[in-house]
Formats: sequence, C-alpha cells, structure tokens
Amino acid sequence: MILFEGLPGSGKSTASQQVYLALGRMGRNVRWFAEDQRPHPLVDAAQVAQIKTPRRLAEHAVAQWQSLAAEVQTSDAMPVLDAALFGMTLGTLLRAGATLETMTEIVLQIEAYITHLAPVVVYLRTTDVDAAFDDALARRGDAWATYFAQEISRSPFALTDGQTGLGLVRSYLQQLDQVSRVAFAALSCVRHGVDPVNGDKGDEKGQFQRILGIGDDDEQEPSLSRIERLAGVFRCVDQDVTISLRVDGPDLVVDQERGARLVHVEEDRFMIQGMPVDVWFEPGPECHLRFDARSANPAEFPKHWVRI
Repeated sequence: MILFEGLPGSGKSTASQQVYLALGRMGRNVRWFAEDQRPHPLVDAAQVAQIKTPRRLAEHAVAQWQSLAAEVQTSDAMPVLDAALFGMTLGTLLRAGATLETMTEIVLQIEAYITHLAPVVVYLRTTDVDAAFDDALARRGDAWATYFAQEISRSPFALTDGQTGLGLVRSYLQQLDQVSRVAFAALSCVRHGVDPVNGDKGDEKGQFQRILGIGDDDEQEPSLSRIERLAGVFRCVDQDVTISLRVDGPDLVVDQERGARLVHVEEDRFMIQGMPVDVWFEPGPECHLRFDARSANPAEFPKHWVRI
C-alpha cells in the first residue's frame, strides 16, 4: 500500500497518479484511490454528519480503515492512496476539534491495522505553508478557496479559531501541517519525507519512482503527429460549450484559464492530471472526446464532445 500525503497544492495527487500509471505500464495490477473520487471507501459525508464528538469520529475513521484494509486484503491489486491518512483522516479530526494526542493515537491505530499490507508513506513536506497556499490559490482560483473556507466554517475548528475566509483556511492548513509532521514522525512503517519538486514533469516522476524502487516503466511517448491529430476545438454535445486542446509535449492542455492537462496513458486514452477522470478519444472523420469522471462532482465534466 502506497500513501501520498501533503497539503493542497503540494503535488500529492499528481505524484500518486504518476506512480499508479507507471505501475500499470509495468504490468502491475494497481488501483488508485484518488482524493476526489466518489464513492470513496474512507469518505461517507452522511455518516460523518451524524457523529457529534471527536472520539466517536475517531472510532469511525478507524473502522473505515479496517474495512478498506479488509477489501485490499482480498484483492490482488496494489492500492495507491491520495491524501487518505493525513488529508482525509487527520483533516476531518482537526476540523472536529480533536486534540493532537487523539489524532496521533488514531494514526498509530490505523498503521497497526494496515501493517500487514506493507504500507509506504510518501509525505510531500511544505516548507512555507503561507507561500504554498498562495501558490495553490493562484493556480486553482478564488472559487476553490471560497469552497474550502465554507467547508471549514461549519466546523468546531472554525469556532475555536475565530477567523473567517482566507484567514481561516491559512490557519487550518498551518495546523494541519503541524499535526501531519507529528504523525509522520510517529509512524514506524517505511516512510519518505520529500520536498515538493519544482522542475519538469519527467524529473518529478523519476524522483518518486526511484524513492519507491519502481525503476523505469519504459513509457512510450506518442509521436507528435499522433498527438497533433487529437488537438483542436471541441463542442459539447449536451451543452452550448466549446473547449480548445493544444499540444504540450506528449500531453494535451485545455487552452483556457487554469486549463487542465491531459496526461497520456496509452493509445488514445488520457487522464486529467491529478484527477480521477479518464479521457478517451475516438478518432475518425468526426473526432469524439469522452470524459469518464469518478470525481466528487462528475457533472463538472460533460461526457461527450465532438471536434468542430
């Protein structure tokens, strides 16, 4: 079991996706539990909403991990998890007002339940939380920060912290960073603390493959001409909306503000970078583009597009 952890914007989702794809190209049976996919074995908002105390919430979190471990145990697929232990579990407990001692205790309990799965934790440490948040805000936009603040504002954490808006988000991330560092230091499993990579995609992917001992996955990048024939302007069949795709190396990029990168997987299949969304091209006289989203809100990705 490989777990990628880190604050929003640290690159954990992209890194976990890269490792998932690399293992798949090597012929390994692997399953990626993306942070935003729904349903998710560790996320049940309806159940969490019914739980009133941090201790009960901690017990619920442990039970969810037990169920996940049992599911993984009966499968031959290697699990790669994105933000599951620190982001989801610790983040939920922090918002509920749990103490540092309780959160550390729960992480160690969870570790005990997954020890037989040989867990490896890769923690993308943020050296400057404020700067990292500013960077994530610039890349993801105000809507992301506003949604984040609204989610936290409903929690006991917000009542104790006393801040609102971006100030509340910054305070939450600072405390989540502190709690994550304590929990990471307490783990006894194989763990790697790394700084987020500020370099090209190839160097970043290679770093994580070396850390995990994966080696070279012999990725065959498609020819430029093959990628170019997929670029162009596409119109949504169900909505009066268009998008433009341009070539960027072996990938395609949605050519609009904060456009998504489509990472090449195989043949005419791509994935949105860092997100559980498969993208399929059906070449022909009318090139069709199809999205298959496992994200929290699949409606954000209209399924069927045609090139115009």
